[in-house]
Amino acid sequence: MTERRISRREALTLLSAVPMATSVLGAQGRQAGRRVFPGATHAFILEPDGTLKAWTALAEYGNDQGELGLGHNTIVPPFALYSAPGLSNVIQVAAGAYFSFARQRNGRILAWGMNTMGVLGTTGPEEFAKDLVRKGDAHAPTPLGVPFEAKDISVFRTFALAAARDGTAYAWGQGTLGRLGIGEMPVIRPRTNPPRRLEDVPYPIRILGIEGVAAVAAGSQHGLALVEDGTVRAWGYNVAGEVGDGTTIQRATPVPVLGIRNAVAIGAGSSLSVALLADGTVMTWGEHGGGQLGRRASQNGPNPIPAPAEGVRGIRAIAVGVSHVLALTGAGTVMSWGENGHSATGNGTGGPVPTLIPRLTQVQSIATIFSRSFAVLSDGQIMAWGDCLKRWARPNGDPTISPFPRPLEVDGLNG
Repeated sequence: MTERRISRREALTLLSAVPMATSVLGAQGRQAGRRVFPGATHAFILEPDGTLKAWTALAEYGNDQGELGLGHNTIVPPFALYSAPGLSNVIQVAAGAYFSFARQRNGRILAWGMNTMGVLGTTGPEEFAKDLVRKGDAHAPTPLGVPFEAKDISVFRTFALAAARDGTAYAWGQGTLGRLGIGEMPVIRPRTNPPRRLEDVPYPIRILGIEGVAAVAAGSQHGLALVEDGTVRAWGYNVAGEVGDGTTIQRATPVPVLGIRNAVAIGAGSSLSVALLADGTVMTWGEHGGGQLGRRASQNGPNPIPAPAEGVRGIRAIAVGVSHVLALTGAGTVMSWGENGHSATGNGTGGPVPTLIPRLTQVQSIATIFSRSFAVLSDGQIMAWGDCLKRWARPNGDPTISPFPRPLEVDGLNG
């Protein structure tokens, strides 16, 4: 068979179709200290002083969409740390594939990188309505097209969710399959073109029907909202029961998740949803493939009713990947379960039995996306495992995968 090299545009299109998720701030708590926020192609270190540093894992075209927030789209070497200029008072980051967001202490959200499907949310509603033109890529942090004071943000693939300080919730980006939670997609009547129904909304639009939202979580094609009373709302594609309303019916607007009370954090993966309860237990629902629900009795396919992950107690934070889960215990250790492709779980096995990751202690925060995971220790050291890491010589012959946690190796990283 003749080898065919794909074009740059084809590569971006393929990568944008890869499921990815970031953990929400609610899942990490509000502790001080260094934190890691990984994306599919790059990652950020947020220092306690609110400054941001970034690196790319791409050897050939890292930062060519401006995803590192450096103010340019010049290609930079991989696994080297760069300071993001002009960004201060940052308290949360959310990163996808070739795009990023930062939430500042005053509640302002800034976006940069590739603006596929309007995922940056930087287009204003009025300017978009004129000719249906979205703003292009942003090489430097740019304000959203609809300003509001945010307290949480979550991204996945080509859409984003945010919780506002007044308890409302916003969504923007790709809107098919009900993933934005706004109901039927809007019809735009531009001045020079016939009316058309949108497939994406390139500016933040309010999700109606929910109040008192404390945190949000974006999955592959569904969304979650944690309400201040400890209940959870969900919407979107529901073929695996990831909405958690007891059905597999697609929901374009928020519906209550069954049986969830006293939740304090949420997370979402490809077809997976997770809630951490105040008593330190963890509830899961959705697809069980690879054991991602953490329950041996569950069957592959739809699991639309939340149930506890087995033997998981004393948890204070969660981080959810595409099809695996990390759970930080009060003792500073980490449990994991689910699909172990590319060693994402860090325990050597994966599967439905929640297991402590060996030799990982004194952990302060955790983060994961796709098949790579991170833990920040009490002394500020960053441990990493999974794929897309620096090219170490591994005995199994795969130089980019570490099956167990080891210190992150990024040029310019101290501590």
